[in-house]
Amino acid sequence: MKKILLVGGLALLFFIIAIYSYNNLVRKNFPLAFNGKVQNVVYSVKGEPTVSINNKTFILPVNLWNFNHKIEKGDSLIKFKDSMVVKLIKSRSGQAILFK
Repeated sequence: MKKILLVGGLALLFFIIAIYSYNNLVRKNFPLAFNGKVQNVVYSVKGEPTVSINNKTFILPVNLWNFNHKIEKGDSLIKFKDSMVVKLIKSRSGQAILFK
């Protein structure tokens, strides 16, 4: 019985920490705003892009947006303040892709 309570308590604690971490990540990225051409993009081992737009660097967490290595140099990225939607416009085709 004690083991069940311990495992249940640990699972609940893990769940609470996961929700807190996700909400903290959203709160941190919600006020970000950018609009311009990607000057440089570097992907981490996890596939997380770090982009340079208008001489500013932005880290775009894969937990919020799964870009799946679609961002390339020359593409346009748009994100408005107080929105979690990112619009990617491909430079070669002009195709617009929304990430929510």
